[in-house]
Amino acid sequence: MSDLKPQDERRLRLIKADSKTLQTHHIAVPGTVGLVFVDGGHDDGLVRNDSRLASNLIGDDGVIIWHDFDSSIHGDVTQVVGEIAEGAVIVSIQHTLLAIELRGSARGLVLGNMSK
Repeated sequence: MSDLKPQDERRLRLIKADSKTLQTHHIAVPGTVGLVFVDGGHDDGLVRNDSRLASNLIGDDGVIIWHDFDSSIHGDVTQVVGEIAEGAVIVSIQHTLLAIELRGSARGLVLGNMSK
């Protein structure tokens, strides 16, 4: 992250940990994180666990991005994110392996600009 300005670097935190034992309250106060990028294990149980942790961190207002969505070799990511999408606003970006859940003001910022 050395290319970032010091004030921006202080706002970011890269966490490399085993999500099966990760306790999110050691990372941040639940509901206070603006963005979580999920790129971890690809089996059903790990995707569900990582998604739950991400959801707790962003609370009602933020963004979760999953990598390997719609991948030909990681079908559990697509299945779990698809199930989450039944009760959430999740979009996928064409020609990428990304799916994005938008909550609260993030939803308005992104989707509101698409209608202009």
